[in-house]
Parts: sequence; C-alpha cells; structure tokens
Amino acid sequence: MLVGNMTLTASEVASITTKLFWWEISEYCFAGLVTIGCFGEYIAEFTDWLTNGIKERKDRLAKRSTLLLVTSLALELVCLVKTSVLSGQLIGSLNEQAKEASENAQQAIEKSGKAATTAQVAVESSERAVDKSNQAEGAASNAMGLARGARQEADTFEKRLGSAEHKADEAESHLAEALRRATEATAALDKIRLPRSLTNVPELVSALEAFKDTEYTFSSVFQDGESIALLRALDTALQSAGWKRVKPPHGFPAINVYGNEVNLAVTVGFNAGVQVSVDSSEPLTVLQSLPVEKLPQLVRAAVVLNNSLSSHISPQGNAEAKVDVQQGTSKTIRIAVGKKP
Repeated sequence: MLVGNMTLTASEVASITTKLFWWEISEYCFAGLVTIGCFGEYIAEFTDWLTNGIKERKDRLAKRSTLLLVTSLALELVCLVKTSVLSGQLIGSLNEQAKEASENAQQAIEKSGKAATTAQVAVESSERAVDKSNQAEGAASNAMGLARGARQEADTFEKRLGSAEHKADEAESHLAEALRRATEATAALDKIRLPRSLTNVPELVSALEAFKDTEYTFSSVFQDGESIALLRALDTALQSAGWKRVKPPHGFPAINVYGNEVNLAVTVGFNAGVQVSVDSSEPLTVLQSLPVEKLPQLVRAAVVLNNSLSSHISPQGNAEAKVDVQQGTSKTIRIAVGKKP
C-alpha cells in the first residue's frame, strides 16, 4: 500500500481517527459473524443440534451458514482495506510533519553557522581597531585625533558585534523550537507504531506491594497480540507485588492469553486503554469526598493501581482513565485491557 505524504489538520486527524475506530469495530463484528458461520457449518456437518438429524434441515442450515460465512468474509475484507487506508493516511501525515520539522532544524543550524561567522568577522575587525588605536598613541603630533577616530571605529564594530550576537541568539531559539517540534512529531509517531509496555517495573511493583494479597482478575482483553502482551506483563508485575489472581468471569468468545502454558481464558473486549473497576458498598458521592488515604482498603488499592499504570505504561495513552466504582460487595479488582488508544 502506498502512503501519500500530506499534512493533515487537527480536525482531519480527529475525523480520520473516528472513522478508523468505527471501521475497526465493523471488522470485529463481521469477524464474529464469520465465527458464527463456521459454527453453523460445524453443527450442520457433525452434529444433530438444531436439526434433530433431519437432512433437509441440515442442508438448509449448511447453506445459510455458508452464505453468512462468505458474506461476512467479504465485508470483513472491505473493513480491513478501509482501516489500512485510514491508518496509512495518519502515518503519512505524521511522516510529513517530522520531515518539515527536520528541514526547519537544518535551516536553523545553517543560520546559526552564518551568524557565528559574522560574529567572528566582527571580532577580527575590532582587533584591528585596537591595533590602530595603539599606533595612534605612538604618534605625538596627532595622537588625540587618531585616538578619537579609532574610538569611533571601535564603537561601530561593537554595534556590529552586538547585532551578530543577537542574530545568533535568534538562530538558537529557532533551532530549539524546531527540535521541540521534531520531538513532538516523533513521540506522536511512536504512539501509533510502538506497542505498549510497562516501564520502571520495580517502582510499579514497590507501589503495589503495600496492598499485598489483594485479589484481582482480568475482566476482558482486546483480541490482538499487543493487548495480550500488555496483559501478561501486568499480570507478572501484580504477581511480583504479592497480589492474588482469581479466575476471570466466564464469557464468549474468550482468549487463553497464555496458550497451553496456563489456563487463563479472558473474555474478548472492545474497549480502549486499561480500565480498572472495583465494587464498594459506599455511594460514589461519599467516596469522592474522601482523600485517598481515607478510602476503603480495596478502593484505595484500585486507585493506586490505576494511578501507577498511568505513569508506567509507554507510549502513554491511559492518563485520563479513572477507576470505575460500582455498587456491590465483590472483593476482587477487575482489570480490562483494551486496545491501544
């Protein structure tokens, strides 16, 4: 796929991001229909479910399942092509912004070099003026006249030197701004390209050890390798902090995130970012009026976990997430690992 180089405005980026989100949701829906079609084929071919073993019903179910499977696959392919095109537009725009920032930085460097050269010329001219002043002091007859002329010339050179230093300062300012924009563009590009991971894990574990033996579970996970890898890293950190993992709630479809190594089937979810949920018998309005250190133990553990994740997940994308407090009596903190925002 070819990605065109173009710079998109903020509103265009927001529009493309929204479209990309809904096309991805459509893709997952059609993927679900493909699963249903395959399941229908399986029932028609290998079982008597829903048909009571009657051949006509089996044939009818097989045909309908095949039609559903073919149609869903075609529509899923359309959604996949559309999401690829939209992603390409976003990446192309970010590449163009990074290129422009790099060119601005190069221009600023060249201006800085020219300004430095001008300053050097001014310094050399000033030195020549000082030499002339010394020669004037040796001439008794016209010493005062020559000294005044040398002083005026020195003043002129000092002004030129001050102007050159001002230009050098401006060039350095332009260079710093260009480098800042290049850094921002690179960070935005990394946020799209790089997978999420935990940073400074020892610090994260240390913050969570204060709530040792707290029960937790994974309520859902987005069905891509990046989200599953983040879930496994988070599970390892919580285990290292002494937290106790309990069996996730049953759901369909579900993914065994550790494959055949560990039986940990987590329900497939479609949310974005990492969401921490917890039950409390206290109303939310009461909890919001309390400082963190006065919150119930389980709620406080959920808040500390949520705040720690916001500063230990890179690239950042979970800073705005808040703990979802629900009315209930469960003693288990629930963690939903969604797709990268």
